[in-house]
Amino acid sequence: TSMTHKNTLPILLLLMITISCSGKTKVEAIKLAKGNVESTVTTINSGTIKAQSQAELAFGTIGRIAKIYVSLGKKVEANTIIAELENADLLAIYNESQKELSRHQELFDSGLVSAANLESAKRAREVARINYEKTVMKAPFPGMITAMELKIGEFYQSSQTLNQRPAVQIIDLKKRLVKGEIDEIDLQKVSIGFP
Repeated sequence: TSMTHKNTLPILLLLMITISCSGKTKVEAIKLAKGNVESTVTTINSGTIKAQSQAELAFGTIGRIAKIYVSLGKKVEANTIIAELENADLLAIYNESQKELSRHQELFDSGLVSAANLESAKRAREVARINYEKTVMKAPFPGMITAMELKIGEFYQSSQTLNQRPAVQIIDLKKRLVKGEIDEIDLQKVSIGFP
């Protein structure tokens, strides 16, 4: 019997190896690659999307709207004229003050007027420029017009005086900011400058 046990043991081992090899386990391989280790946090509310720059535009004075150069949804560059009030008289005064300043400069260079007279002409030209520019609405930065409540011929008054929404609004076209609150548990995961 000891002879039978000795012959049976190798046969059993061979049978076990054959059975275990026939049921192969499928293994999926992935290609090794470099990547970022990331940690994310979520807001506890839905968040608010805001433009980096937005402005409510207004004229510096009251008056009748004479010209509108852009429409709602229009993209504009910085210093693009949006609209003008009736200002022909103020433009004429401004142009005249520039001529007067040139005349005073020539007379000063010739020694015929004093420095005080030249400074007076410069101040008059500056006042005329400011009064004229109050009637011209310009874009303060590149962006898109998102509100346009002006109509040619209507009398313009400041929306702050009338407690109304702004007559003209502009937003920039840069990447948007999402403002949201995070849970206190996640505070240690964030720092200034993290994306």
